[in-house]
Amino acid sequence: MLEKAIAEKAGLGWIGKHSNLINRRAGSWFFLGELYTNLPLPADLPASQHCGDCRACLDVCPTQAIVAPTRLTPVAASPI
Repeated sequence: MLEKAIAEKAGLGWIGKHSNLINRRAGSWFFLGELYTNLPLPADLPASQHCGDCRACLDVCPTQAIVAPTRLTPVAASPI
């Protein structure tokens, strides 16, 4: 299940440059869950992108894992 993409289409927020969903009031610190139903539900309008020229998440990433907007460096497998 692609929670972030579905949440974005449902109008809960937009995908930020750090590749997480951002909500205007809650930021990006919230839990996404799914509820499967066959009930007819009204469609919501998607949220618009609000990052603009902001680079805050890219500049403050302590691991430098965000190499470009919405692009993270691959993580090497642990040799455990």
